[in-house]
Amino acid sequence: MFSNLSYWERDHYFNQSNYIIIGCGIVGLNAGIRILELEPGADVLIIEQGLISSGASTKNAGFACFGSPSELIEDLTLNPPEQVFSLFEKRYSGIHDLLKRNHSNNIDYQKCGGYEVFDDSSLDFNQIYQNIPYLNSEIEKRIQIPNYFQLDNQRLKHFPLKGFTNLIATSHEGVINPMKLINQLAILFTTLGGKILNGLYVNSIEQTENKIKLNCKPEITLQTSKVLIAVNGFTKHFFPNIDVIPARNQVLVIKPERTISLNGCFHFNKGYVYFRTINGHLLIGGGRNLDIESENTISIDKNPQITNYLINFVKDHILLDQKFEITDHWSGIMGLGPIKSPIIKLVNNQIGLAVRLGGMGVAIGTRVGIEGAEMIINSTSSN
Repeated sequence: MFSNLSYWERDHYFNQSNYIIIGCGIVGLNAGIRILELEPGADVLIIEQGLISSGASTKNAGFACFGSPSELIEDLTLNPPEQVFSLFEKRYSGIHDLLKRNHSNNIDYQKCGGYEVFDDSSLDFNQIYQNIPYLNSEIEKRIQIPNYFQLDNQRLKHFPLKGFTNLIATSHEGVINPMKLINQLAILFTTLGGKILNGLYVNSIEQTENKIKLNCKPEITLQTSKVLIAVNGFTKHFFPNIDVIPARNQVLVIKPERTISLNGCFHFNKGYVYFRTINGHLLIGGGRNLDIESENTISIDKNPQITNYLINFVKDHILLDQKFEITDHWSGIMGLGPIKSPIIKLVNNQIGLAVRLGGMGVAIGTRVGIEGAEMIINSTSSN
């Protein structure tokens, strides 16, 4: 692949860069954009192992959401309130950061509302409902929106759903087209002078006194002054001891026999199941809680147990008494950890990390990329 490079190709891509970003997803592209905003004319190269983004940036469900009531309440059992609600605020403001860079029409953003639905099988709804005033109070302190969550069981009568007993709504969540988002970010990055190379897998990173070498497959070595790693669920490839756990989620797109009207983004069971409509089809994903250990992987294989669960969920709750066909089925790899806060830190003066999006990359990825860029720019080079 690289044995027949022209002078022009080698000069454009393979001379030493000021910055190389590993990972061409939401975080990596936003980091590259921010570097070029702060240092116009810098040589910034983003490299990506896949022909398209390999992580969750283009394989997520396109939810612009910030945490359902049951998910937030579970988080509060594991983390201090300040940490939980500070992260909620970052997710909420992160969508506004995203929309500042990308006109809503260009990424199919719709503020269609978010809904958590409940049945009688698994969750203590009364406990969740009793905590809504507390959640609303803490959220209002941070984003100045009163009554963020509201019980709205009347809506269940208007949605073509079955088997749910309660619904909690918020009007502040929405949906996007993840591929259009990445495309718009790539256009902005390259317009500013950035460069992107796809199909390069970084085998190893070597650091010397005044430069960094990236040994890649296909066989080629890249040189740079600084590196920002933005590969989220794949971070252990570079740093095996880091607190980032790969987490696979699968998504199905289903063509129903009859068109379904279901406007909004829907969550069930602490966000482990989520669904929405797209172009008259049903999108549903999640279910990794059924087999957590097996799903902590970077393999893109599908877990049949989870696939069957999602299909049965559709039959029992959404597409009742009608035939349907699966038109698309894929897996995406998230980056989770013992806490949901992202890792934005320097490994040393020349290598930085902007990873662990906690399953909320659409909401928080822009901010993580911006902060990662500012961190690596301000790091003092060792030479």
